Amino acid sequence: MKRAIPHPPRILLAAAALVLAVAGLSAPSSAAVPSTSLPADDPARGLLYGGFKAGTGRCAGLLEVKAVPGACTHGPDAPFPGLDVTKSVPPLTGLAVNPLSVVCDGDGVSGNRVQVLYVRGSGNADRYNQYLASIRTWSSQVDDIYSASAAQTGGTRHVRFVTDSGCNIAVSNVAIANSALSDFGNSVNAIKALGYNRTDRKYLMYVDATALCGVAYVTLDDQPGQNNANNSGASFSRVDSGCWSAGPAAHELTHAMGAVMSSSPNHTAYGHCTDDYDIMCYNDGPGTVIRIVCTDQAQDNRLDCNKNDYFNTNPPAGSYLATHWNTANNRFLISGGGGGTGGPLTLIGVGKCVDVNADRHRQRDQGPGLVVQRQHRAAVDPAG
Repeated sequence: MKRAIPHPPRILLAAAALVLAVAGLSAPSSAAVPSTSLPADDPARGLLYGGFKAGTGRCAGLLEVKAVPGACTHGPDAPFPGLDVTKSVPPLTGLAVNPLSVVCDGDGVSGNRVQVLYVRGSGNADRYNQYLASIRTWSSQVDDIYSASAAQTGGTRHVRFVTDSGCNIAVSNVAIANSALSDFGNSVNAIKALGYNRTDRKYLMYVDATALCGVAYVTLDDQPGQNNANNSGASFSRVDSGCWSAGPAAHELTHAMGAVMSSSPNHTAYGHCTDDYDIMCYNDGPGTVIRIVCTDQAQDNRLDCNKNDYFNTNPPAGSYLATHWNTANNRFLISGGGGGTGGPLTLIGVGKCVDVNADRHRQRDQGPGLVVQRQHRAAVDPAG
């Protein structure tokens, strides 16, 4: 059975906000303004709201990052099943340390790219060498999720990572003040001050801290085409060491790619979707009703179960994704290279966010277990 682990509601929205969303650069005039009351902090589960405030303007209906005015977010996510935000995930060992070959593009640094950062406190131990292979493995599994999801509609997509001369995912070792670690906005400002503020970068931050699980920027723009704001940066996704694994990293990065818009057919009011199984769908707050539409639970490791809300490499003419923002068209993805089939790889911790109820102490069954171990390996691009 799918195990519901309660999570405090996001910001308390007026009833009209249940049909609001993450659409357009500014909220429609009819959009309800969220209550200024935020949920109480739950440090043991990484639900810290001190760095956020109720969004207004372009962030209406969501949260705004206090330290970065104008930066919108869906707010902190609870740990995935089997993860404890207060305890660092140990480095992968043995056969588990097996970074997939990613598709290299050009010189590995030019143009729009996802740049992976290992971020630590300057006063803390430097565990970069201890975790480098693991971070590359988790990040390459994120790419595997995109590749396999694209193959479901006959397409090819890979994350355009910053890569080194050996076609390995480049992971920068970034030290910031310890005082900036616990707050998303402060950590973003600290790394921006070190030069990680390029408009052609989406930064995927593996933060060596046990403050949050995951959180990311959300860009509110559902217009189709390459002028969509999700096609630019700087954008930031953060996963803390208690949640280091492919699932949380893919979930947060997909938010930064532009999912899930409130104008989509199966949206929630909080930036996710309702038609399970899907890595971006879960019961994320009051008013959300989850439906099992794609019955293969392996879809918990894939993007957009019916390919009709936020990701489709070949949307039918006139469909929602042909006329609205489609993350498969994001310039931070590569549309060529290896396919989505191959040898075995067990993706551990891919799963997704857990269900949420208005009553944080009530649990509810939603079907089979959340975390799926999906065996899949992306093919290696022969030109890589």
